[in-house]
Amino acid sequence: MAISGVDVPVEPLQSKEDVETIETASNSSQEAVGFDKKATKRLIRKMDWALLPFLALLYLLSFLDRTNIGNARLAGIEEDLGMSGLDYNVALAIFFPFYVAVEPASNLMMKRTRPSIWIPIIMVAWGVCCTLMGLVHNYAGLLAARAALGIAEGGLFPGVTFYITLWYRRHECGLRMAIFFSAATAAGAFGGLLARAIIEMDGIGGKAGWAWIFIIEGLITLLLASHSLL
Repeated sequence: MAISGVDVPVEPLQSKEDVETIETASNSSQEAVGFDKKATKRLIRKMDWALLPFLALLYLLSFLDRTNIGNARLAGIEEDLGMSGLDYNVALAIFFPFYVAVEPASNLMMKRTRPSIWIPIIMVAWGVCCTLMGLVHNYAGLLAARAALGIAEGGLFPGVTFYITLWYRRHECGLRMAIFFSAATAAGAFGGLLARAIIEMDGIGGKAGWAWIFIIEGLITLLLASHSLL
């Protein structure tokens, strides 16, 4: 046959032994590939158990801390801060512009540092913001705390998405992202029950039940963040 004007001779198989040799080499290669696949699957399972429960817990707490204002509303935050229905809607909405705006910058910072440092820093930041929401005394303070919470939480989802791509191949990322994202459903499932229990602390330390929702759930995030930094 000719390639680029150069004749390359092709030698035919001379005997049955040549065919058997090629088949043996092919089978050996397939066995090696099979062994590698098994080892790869074991490694991926270990990575899943090491990474996914923690990452899912992060997103669960993130979703819990951004949506707990709904439970605080049921506990009387509007009356205590002199809010109207429109004020509550503004307090909900102010979170998202800051949340979206900070995402690109947060991922750039994570690439400059490393995920094991940047993600716990994000957790500390939003845990502090959530806790401070329980200390506000007026509507303006609530708006400021919600905006700060959006800035703090904005880097988590894109950051974890980038982090997962560092560990898994492209075709393996979809399932892991689905598991991570499903934590939001779990937060919605028990967030109300947790808030109902916390509301029973109403009056302790001179704080209303809605304030304790923010404080306790923020402290839970800070506790996990401190564990991550160790």
